[in-house]
Amino acid sequence: MKKTICILLAGLCCFFITSCGKTQKTKTPEIDLQYYALLGQIPESPYKLGENPEIIKEELSAKAEDTEETEEIGVFSISEGETSVRIDNGEFAFFYEIDKESSGISYIVDFTDAYHFEPGSIISDVKQKLDPYPVTEREAKEGELFALFGDTPRTVLEYNFEKRKVMFVFEDNALVATILTDTDKWSN
Repeated sequence: MKKTICILLAGLCCFFITSCGKTQKTKTPEIDLQYYALLGQIPESPYKLGENPEIIKEELSAKAEDTEETEEIGVFSISEGETSVRIDNGEFAFFYEIDKESSGISYIVDFTDAYHFEPGSIISDVKQKLDPYPVTEREAKEGELFALFGDTPRTVLEYNFEKRKVMFVFEDNALVATILTDTDKWSN
């Protein structure tokens, strides 16, 4: 009788111990995209949303004058459109709306590694590493990717965090650019 009670108690203890370990686990994304988006930052970018465009122009211009740095950062250019200005160094393009210049940079395009994703990364890898963030996968809207050249059909993975939007842009399933936007300060 004592043996039977001991066996039953041991079995119950094992049951409770194993059932306690079966709690629901929340999946953690490999990259804290929300954290960086809310900071207005792409970790690999030297500048973030809200930065003063004049400071960026001065710093990139100074680097472009140094021949060793020019090879490193690519071609530096400033292009003024009707409503916005593009500051480009070949790896990143920083935009601000002319009438909102005092608000700083409001649109950043990264043509290199962004959020630890290399150019050429495939859609499924990006989605998997950013799971469980809610995502919208869709075809690019007309005029939405004005910062990219060509009219190749592109797919977009869009992540929204309060007033920030991160878009991963793909051509033929390969990552070609990443865009971070302050939706309060960018209306184009």
